[in-house]
Amino acid sequence: MKIETNYIAKDGKKFDNQADAVAYEAELDRKAEENYNRFINNSHSCKRLLQEHSLSEEGVWEVIGESDDPGPGGGRGPNLGLFQGKLDDVIRYATAQKAFWAWGGGGSITKKTVTVL
Repeated sequence: MKIETNYIAKDGKKFDNQADAVAYEAELDRKAEENYNRFINNSHSCKRLLQEHSLSEEGVWEVIGESDDPGPGGGRGPNLGLFQGKLDDVIRYATAQKAFWAWGGGGSITKKTVTVL
């Protein structure tokens, strides 16, 4: 009987050895941090968001991916969901999703009001 050891990265990708899995995850983390910084520092929608909300603010946030039509009135991007937590954590999660990006500016994040009955 042969026993195989597989290493599974946080995104589900399988590796035959630990070194490759660790290197792959380090690259995922680097890209995620790069996307986060790009959104925080360059996105007009993020600048508007941070004028009204702090990164430590808790809430329910709607995340919409960037429309793949960059023209005026280019339509709405994909709805990536509603997320509850600190805005900073939501931004980090959103900017790591491929569907958040289409042509470079990134999608949008909006605070939602939840009515509890």
